This record gives sequence, structure tokens and C-alpha cells, in this order.
Amino acid sequence: MGAFSYSNQLIRGHAFENGNKRCAVFFTHWFLLRNNVTFILKPKEMYNFAVVIAQAGESNIKSEITKQWCKEIISEFTRNWSPLEGK
Repeated sequence: MGAFSYSNQLIRGHAFENGNKRCAVFFTHWFLLRNNVTFILKPKEMYNFAVVIAQAGESNIKSEITKQWCKEIISEFTRNWSPLEGK
């Protein structure tokens, strides 16, 4: 599933001048809902996680690591999705 990849890239890639984390939270929720996956992490909690990802990027932690963090959080807080689908 691309949700964790897109979330990581939107946060770290600075696609927008402002609002990258908010956009990533919205897009992740939308993407999962669109694919009939129930995401049980609250938006504020997801935003807090997005802040951690952004800070990791600023600290030069590799994108592969933060992508894995996104995958783990999304896997833990979703229903109706298997991590095997997200390769």
C-alpha cells in the first residue's frame, strides 16, 4: 500500500511551502478510507507523528527509516489491511 510511502514523502519532501504535515495527515486518512481501510489513529495523534517524521528529516535520518516508521504506525492503527499488501 502506498499510504506510508506517500505520507513519508509529503512530510519530508516539502512539496508545499506550508502545510506539508497537515496535508500528509489528510491524504493518509483519505487514501486509507478510499481503499476501505479503517484508520483508528486520531488526526491529532497522526499530526504529532508527522512532526516526529519532519524532525527526523531535519536531523538527516534516512528516508528509508522514516518510511518504515510510517509503515509500522499505519499497520498498527489500521483495520482491514495486511502489511503484506503494503510491500
